[in-house]
Amino acid sequence: MATIADVARRRVQRSMVELGYHPNAGAKALAGRRSHITALVTLLGPVRKVVGMTSASRSERTVGHGPRAGTTFPVEVATHVAGVLEHASGALSTLVMSFDVWAAGLPHIEIYGTEGSLSVPDPNHFDGPVRLFRAGAETKDWEDVPVRVPKPDSRSTSPAPPCGPLPYRRTRAGRSPRTPAADTEEAKEHAL
Repeated sequence: MATIADVARRRVQRSMVELGYHPNAGAKALAGRRSHITALVTLLGPVRKVVGMTSASRSERTVGHGPRAGTTFPVEVATHVAGVLEHASGALSTLVMSFDVWAAGLPHIEIYGTEGSLSVPDPNHFDGPVRLFRAGAETKDWEDVPVRVPKPDSRSTSPAPPCGPLPYRRTRAGRSPRTPAADTEEAKEHAL
């Protein structure tokens, strides 16, 4: 006997086929608030231009774990995205999002400037140190930078900014502060 959920699922799946719907991993990431694009816009300002390419490394994938483990399904969307965001400030962001890697040790976000490099922890979890490497420093070590406001609780049900306390700092040089909501909306425009 089919349940209401089974009937509804089949109707949705039929509609998806009829409409030619293809899931968009970028949209899914934004819907789940798991987007480094939001953090980049928050840190470096509005995006003026985007260039990028996508690919799919294989035509089929197999579910690795969970109740559907071992199930093979066709790949119908890009699974690897590489892009460059040109911010209005002139800064460039290189962005790579991929389902095609087995493991990675890359930093989540690093910013390279004329005075040094800044490493920011994963903006989805609000944990880890903010680290700075200063150009011309006597030691060649990264230093932890103290965070000046309390970190939000990553398990909190209240809305939290997409990359911790950083969205509230853009007030110098006559610029008004941007809110996390404004940054999120702008990131959605560029990701989709």
